[in-house]
Amino acid sequence: MLRRKIFTCNIKEIENRKGKYCLYGKEIGAVELMGVCIDHGEKFIRILDFYSEIVLYKSPQTSIPSHRCIFRCKIFIKDNKLALYCINVKRADLYEELFFIVEANKLNEVEKITYNEKKCVKSDI
Repeated sequence: MLRRKIFTCNIKEIENRKGKYCLYGKEIGAVELMGVCIDHGEKFIRILDFYSEIVLYKSPQTSIPSHRCIFRCKIFIKDNKLALYCINVKRADLYEELFFIVEANKLNEVEKITYNEKKCVKSDI
């Protein structure tokens, strides 16, 4: 299953299709977010990325570094809303942050354009 690098603004684009999660028409099993932890408790992490803040769920054993991190998360539904469960946290250096930004931005931009073009072609038929 595909793991995608995304920003918080891309989360609203994730669709639940018959129990499978898709982003721009491609099935995904996990996502990676880059951000800074601004608050955390026993079962949650609040992070801030370049677009907004989001709450991630976590296990009590997950340790949170105080610097920018890459958060690997599984997707699930909680109270009829899409939610993310953090399965791994890794501290990121400056170069990892830059590569993450470039990769996530470019890949999501290209796939969104391709997906929208396919939708337009289908609607024309």
